[in-house]
Amino acid sequence: MSILVSSQAPSTIANLGCLFDLGGVAVDAFWDRVIVKIEESNNESIQVEVRGTWKELVPEGEGNIAFHALKEAFKLSDLSFRGIRARLILEKNVPVGKGLGSSAATIASTISLAIALSKRSISETELLKPAGMLEGLLAKSPHYDNVSAALLGGLVLLGGLDLDTPVAISLEWPEDLLIVLAIPFEEEVERPHESKTRRMREVLPEAVGLCENAVYNSYAILLLYGLLKRDLKLIGKAISYGGMVEKVRSKFIRGYWELKDRVLSRGAYGFNISGAGPSVFAISDSEKCWEVADVVESLWLKYYPRVLVKVSRVTRKGATSLVSVLS
Repeated sequence: MSILVSSQAPSTIANLGCLFDLGGVAVDAFWDRVIVKIEESNNESIQVEVRGTWKELVPEGEGNIAFHALKEAFKLSDLSFRGIRARLILEKNVPVGKGLGSSAATIASTISLAIALSKRSISETELLKPAGMLEGLLAKSPHYDNVSAALLGGLVLLGGLDLDTPVAISLEWPEDLLIVLAIPFEEEVERPHESKTRRMREVLPEAVGLCENAVYNSYAILLLYGLLKRDLKLIGKAISYGGMVEKVRSKFIRGYWELKDRVLSRGAYGFNISGAGPSVFAISDSEKCWEVADVVESLWLKYYPRVLVKVSRVTRKGATSLVSVLS
């Protein structure tokens, strides 16, 4: 007998300007998908194959984070690999090394297989800590912003980062607030090192002063108030504030401040770096989003040979899994 399980998880935007390491949203622009065939075998093994748009930029086998996430999914499901052969196929569709939660999508889609495989009830929040620890294999330390949004969907804020497991808080994102994503590409095929996120964290200072910390907090409060009141302008103002993180990371993104000024002047509510970059995002209503998208593409092509711009929505759907029993 063999079992076939599959799952998918969305791309994500972390930080949201004023929420460094404390928040993220799931966007429907891209999805990673995994399919795993599990069958009895005397030759115990885990095979990881990669397909999809970005297959050339990630390793196969044990070097892929999906390998470790699958082992964690089995552990959470109280299953053993003894006498088992598992073949995992990863459809890598979330752009790699672009600040869109590529590793989080792979981790979330794979570790969520535990929900389908386990005989006991497992919630997405139970997967948060091991998923964040898996992110820590690639970054400098465990972090939860991308992977929480990829698991739960929608807008997720994180409280109590010093707790054993941070508290994931899901909030409503206004349905009429769209995301304009812009992803820059170089002439040559880029092969980001697996520690790209780690490097972009290392360029940041280890601490900020009390005054700057207070300003960060004030914009986080402004964001919460804007969400509660469904005030799109306040939400945009809060998201547009990136403080020290934005100042440092923008140095690695050509034409960033010119692009930000132009986009905001054309009616976007907010603009900032997506995760560690180099992708950027703007938030806008349906009337202005296509104009904003055109502005981003036309201006950024002065700085990059190719730019992919996508108008997307925040998706409430996080990681989802299915299981089938084969003969």
